[in-house]
Amino acid sequence: GEVLVCRELLFELSPLFSMVSAVVAEKGGLLDHASVLAREYGVPTIFGVDGVTRRIRTGEELHVDATQGIITRHHAEQPWDSS
Repeated sequence: GEVLVCRELLFELSPLFSMVSAVVAEKGGLLDHASVLAREYGVPTIFGVDGVTRRIRTGEELHVDATQGIITRHHAEQPWDSS
């Protein structure tokens, strides 16, 4: 599925949660309203990924492991640790 990559996970983006398989955001937190909604939809989410909107291009294939906080580009050999 599609991965939503954004600067900040805002409530206005919540209609997209039913269409994405994961969210990666530069800003946001576990208690933000949009974050709570993402959890209700069962969407894995990673926050605090500095510069992600500059590093990831539209159409890139990503694997998001929100449990470990790791984003891997499909073509990359090494995972990108979001911490």
